[in-house]
Amino acid sequence: MRSLLAILLAVGVIFALIGCGKEETKQTQTPAPAKEKSESAATSDAQTQSEDGFISTESGLQYKDTKVGTGPAVKVGDSVTVEYKGWLDNGTVFDSTKKPGAGPFSFNVGSGQVIKGWDEGLQGMKKGGVRQLILPPALGYGSEDMGTIPPNSTLHFEIELLKIGA
Repeated sequence: MRSLLAILLAVGVIFALIGCGKEETKQTQTPAPAKEKSESAATSDAQTQSEDGFISTESGLQYKDTKVGTGPAVKVGDSVTVEYKGWLDNGTVFDSTKKPGAGPFSFNVGSGQVIKGWDEGLQGMKKGGVRQLILPPALGYGSEDMGTIPPNSTLHFEIELLKIGA
C-alpha cells in the first residue's frame, strides 16, 4: 500500500511540475504581433478608433478609408490630384470638384498650399483610395469667416485620390 501511495504521490509531483512548466512557458512566450496599422494620415502613433471606424489623431483629425487604393502611399512632398466634396456639420455642401465648372484639384502635400487638415489627412492614402476626413476648426479655417464656411466650423470631406505625382 505504501508503494502505491508513493507512486501516486510521485505521479502527482510530476504532473504539478509539468503544469508549472507549461504555465512558465506561457508567460515567457513572445506575444503575437499586433495587427499591422493601416496607413496613417498622421505621423504620430497617438491614435484611437471609434465605433464608426474613424481614427482620431493627436491633432484632432478624424479619418476613415472607405476604399483603400493601391500602390505607394502619399507622403509629404508628393504632388497629388484629387476629387472632393466638403460639407459642414449641418450637411451644407460648401465646395465640390463635381460642381459645374470645377474639376480635379492638384497640390503638393505638406507645403501649406491647403488647410492643415488636408496636409495631414491625405498622408498614407493610395491611388484610387477614398477617405473621409473630419477636421476640427484648428485644422480648417479656425475663427476666420470664409463666407460659406462660418468661423470655428468643423469641416467634413470625402476625398478620392486620383493621382500621385506630376
